[in-house]
Amino acid sequence: MDVLGAYIPYPWERAIAGPFVAGIAKQKKGDPETWARLDSLAVRLSAAMNLPDGMKIKVHFVHDNKINAFATLGGNVIILDGLVARMPNENALAMVVAHEIAHVKHRDVITAISAGLMFAAVAAVVLGDAGWAEEIISGEGLLTTLHFSRKREKSADEEALSALVKVYGHTGGFEEVFRVLDHASKGQKRPPALLSTHPRIESRIANLNKIAERNGWPVSGPMTPLVSKPEFLR
Repeated sequence: MDVLGAYIPYPWERAIAGPFVAGIAKQKKGDPETWARLDSLAVRLSAAMNLPDGMKIKVHFVHDNKINAFATLGGNVIILDGLVARMPNENALAMVVAHEIAHVKHRDVITAISAGLMFAAVAAVVLGDAGWAEEIISGEGLLTTLHFSRKREKSADEEALSALVKVYGHTGGFEEVFRVLDHASKGQKRPPALLSTHPRIESRIANLNKIAERNGWPVSGPMTPLVSKPEFLR
């Protein structure tokens, strides 16, 4: 499926995800101005990541105290405000958002879903029943529990770091993401998607520092404060 997934037309992927994402979006609450500023962050990162033609990212900041973020089908990225509340600055949040955008760019979600389920969903779209396709794919939280391979996580890390440099001029903030989330997730039944992968945190940090050194990227610089948090994040 790693090979075949990339050949599934992107509009079909978006059709499959549509009803599922619509349900998630209904959970969005809080200050519209704050969310608009966070949305602009996703736009800036997307512009820096050279996405394929026709691929658009929609980030949904959802009201949920859980600490998590994940990419779904069709260019959709879900960021829970429990995660936003724990980010020390915009740079750190940007690393999370860019990591998930990278999974979308690389078509990681569609290649992670089993071939049988995916082709059943594609058939439903072709037959004009996107609702059935959504039911197949999102059953039992499939879109929110996908795990990617070590290779794909490493690639998403590296793409996100590059985007961080393009937007802010340095890599500052990326290490804080891993350490803050690792500490905050202690005791959780399920760690954040960004941490529930094969590579150990220290090895991921070391790899990214090597990437920064190899490219001559500054490792520190001015940190951008996170936008004022809405009442339900305080």
